[in-house]
Amino acid sequence: MIKRYHYLFILEPKDPVIRYVASCKAYVNTLIGNFDSQHSKAHLTIWDDSNTHPYAMEVYISKIQSKINNFPPVELKLNGFSSFNNEGLKTIFVAIKELNDTDNWFKELYSLLGKPERKPHITVCKSLNDIQYKLLWEVYKNKNYVDSFIPKCLTILMLDAYDAHPRWQEYKKLPFTGGIYSSKLTPICL
Repeated sequence: MIKRYHYLFILEPKDPVIRYVASCKAYVNTLIGNFDSQHSKAHLTIWDDSNTHPYAMEVYISKIQSKINNFPPVELKLNGFSSFNNEGLKTIFVAIKELNDTDNWFKELYSLLGKPERKPHITVCKSLNDIQYKLLWEVYKNKNYVDSFIPKCLTILMLDAYDAHPRWQEYKKLPFTGGIYSSKLTPICL
């Protein structure tokens, strides 16, 4: 059998953001009980890839590594909460403030990775039914939460799907070392 893994490319926020999102998840648990993503550490998913052979992932990483290393980080400003509907199930998340630099940074990052864009966000709770969503959205829709962080690297996690007790493990970190991003400047790597 050829061993294949799931990979998750993420941005990790600073510790105070991680703690705040963990406290939100704990509060959600008091209102609705256990839920999908309850134990997930706060992060922004950039891309997920399932069922990939490690060699194929190593080849991909070797193609993007120097570009990622030369790519400058950007300050991500967190601004309250938002939600979206995915096939009838809802997600509540910490919103990333939409600014030209931030929007352009994500466009350039996805272009560099050769992957389709996703709405950047930090999930609080997902896969909510209508009743759960209405209850929780009353709590979070007007909740003011403002913070910011500069992601230091693109973190790649790996999950052995064939393991009896699969857990995400850190696979690789690709640091952003290209200065501070401004969409007025042309990044070195592009």
